[in-house]
Amino acid sequence: MALAEFLAELDQLSREAQSAFDAATDAATLETARIEFLGMKSGRIKSAQKGLGSIDKADKPVAGQRFNEVKQHIEAALAASQTRQASGAAISAAGPQFDPTVPASARGLGICIRSRKLSRNSRT
Repeated sequence: MALAEFLAELDQLSREAQSAFDAATDAATLETARIEFLGMKSGRIKSAQKGLGSIDKADKPVAGQRFNEVKQHIEAALAASQTRQASGAAISAAGPQFDPTVPASARGLGICIRSRKLSRNSRT
C-alpha cells in the first residue's frame, strides 16, 4: 500500500470516528461507536494498524507516527463524548433548575400567595 493512500484512509477514519462520537446521544450508541472504532478484536483502528504492515519500510516511521496521532484523536473524541454525556446526565438527574428570571406566578408560587390575600380580604 502506498503511504499517501494509507494516510488518506487514516484521515477518513478520524473524521468518521469524530462524527460517530459527536452523534452519539446515549450510552448505548456511544458504546457501539467505541466498539466500532476502538474495539480490540475487530475495531477499525485495529484494521488500520494491520495496514501498517503493507507500508514500505522507508515510509513506516511517518505512517506509524500518523497512525498514533489518529488513534489519540479518536480516543480523545471518545473521552469528550463520554464527558459530555456524563454532564448532561447530571443536569437531567437534578431535575428542573431554578430560573430567577421566571415570574413567581409562572413557577406556581404566585397562585398560593394570591389565594391567601383573597381569603384574608373576604373575611373582613
